[in-house]
Amino acid sequence: MELVHLALKNVKLGNTPEQSESLKAGAAISAAQVISPAIAQALMPAQKLLAATNTAEVVYLTPTSLGERLGMSAKAINVALIRMELQYKNVNKAKGEPSYLPTEKGKQYSAMSMATGQRGDSTTYQHLKWSERVLKLFDGKRA
Repeated sequence: MELVHLALKNVKLGNTPEQSESLKAGAAISAAQVISPAIAQALMPAQKLLAATNTAEVVYLTPTSLGERLGMSAKAINVALIRMELQYKNVNKAKGEPSYLPTEKGKQYSAMSMATGQRGDSTTYQHLKWSERVLKLFDGKRA
């Protein structure tokens, strides 16, 4: 566990220092669940409570949600985000890593979120989500 805290010490997650610390705590809980499966169930309430406190002032959307607002598929959104140089495909991703990563230009519009797998999968998965502000970059189209 000490290695997890050490690895995350200087990493910035989220948009605020508070959100960053909360996400780091979530990662530590997930790591503890993997390291010691016997306590995984006991840590679930703490993980859910922590997730409930992760409130952000900015609304972040998945490519699917962006597509629903713009009348496009999630795949078309991902292709457009690549063409707009906001993200790139994570070619050699490991389990739990996101399929796409933000470019420097895309970082101002995006955030990584973390979730734990379902049905006994205690892997922490990262998802690249997009601020509602990115909608304005799609030629002003809003559904």
